[in-house]
Amino acid sequence: MASELVNSVIEAEKAGAQAIREAGEKAAQLKAQAASQAKQNVDTLRAEALSEAQAISAKAKAKAEEILREASSQAEKGAGKIKEETKPKTLQAARAVVDAVLGR
Repeated sequence: MASELVNSVIEAEKAGAQAIREAGEKAAQLKAQAASQAKQNVDTLRAEALSEAQAISAKAKAKAEEILREASSQAEKGAGKIKEETKPKTLQAARAVVDAVLGR
């Protein structure tokens, strides 16, 4: 009877040790899976952030080019307007020089 009790205790100890070993293995496995998933999540988020940054940069570049085209167009219009406004004065100045040279 005592030997059966001892055998029962030994079996319980073995079962406990086996359960602890299996729990440790499962914990290590779960830790590795979590680390792998975390790395994958970081990589995915990094790729998404890069893609979004590139899209924002492309939009900003397009907007800057649009603003530059508009500014250039406005400058050309302004230059044309100034030329038209100064044309009569240029002719008057040329006449004045001619008159001065001719002594009129």
